[in-house]
Amino acid sequence: MAATLDIPCFVINMAKELTRWHALQAQCPPELKFTRFDAVDGRCAAEHSVSQIQDLGQLTAPELGCLLSHIGVWQHVLQQDLPLAVVLEDDVMFGKNFAARLQGFLQRLPQNFELAYLGFNANAHVKFAIPGVGKVVVIVDGEHYDLNTEETACYRLYRAWGTCAYVISQQGAARLLDLVMNKTYPGYHHFDFTNGLGGLLNCAFPTSPIDMRIMSLMEQLQAYVAFPPICQPHPQLDSTITQRAWDA
Repeated sequence: MAATLDIPCFVINMAKELTRWHALQAQCPPELKFTRFDAVDGRCAAEHSVSQIQDLGQLTAPELGCLLSHIGVWQHVLQQDLPLAVVLEDDVMFGKNFAARLQGFLQRLPQNFELAYLGFNANAHVKFAIPGVGKVVVIVDGEHYDLNTEETACYRLYRAWGTCAYVISQQGAARLLDLVMNKTYPGYHHFDFTNGLGGLLNCAFPTSPIDMRIMSLMEQLQAYVAFPPICQPHPQLDSTITQRAWDA
């Protein structure tokens, strides 16, 4: 068993979704202490500082709630003067020996890191750089991936889908707040995952949702990824973001 990790861990969870919170508590590694962070209901966004965000784009109410919830965690990191924090969504599923692998991953992160993904969406693409090889694109085929691997490497991250689990530094929180709240986004952003292959994975997606905003900014951030990942969104739990902007 890994020693207790003295790092704040926040789980974004809506008040009406306490069943998810209790289910997550049941699988939480004992080496980590998790704090519930009250998620924003996008239908009640008027109660929050929405006007401070320069470009809301075409967000559905659930997407807006998710965006404001993550922004709230970043603001909390700055207000509490936390050097770093783990941020989790309430549908996360932990891999084998999560705490020990997290501790090893944190030790591999450079001191100037700003954002580090612990997991990402399956059935999607992830782009990162392998030393001595260069940038690679991995296509994760299927609803989930094997979380039982013992070793996890740390790579410079350029693209990944979802925001189920990440570590953020104080500097990263400040930079993301500035970039996400003050940047004007085009309606669509072209993500070229391949730099070749006939543009096979050169796709355009709306940049309004939180994961798209972060992904469009990764080139500007000191972003890293745990690979193989040490957690993922639970494949049997529906996201509380039930409608994406491109489905509306």
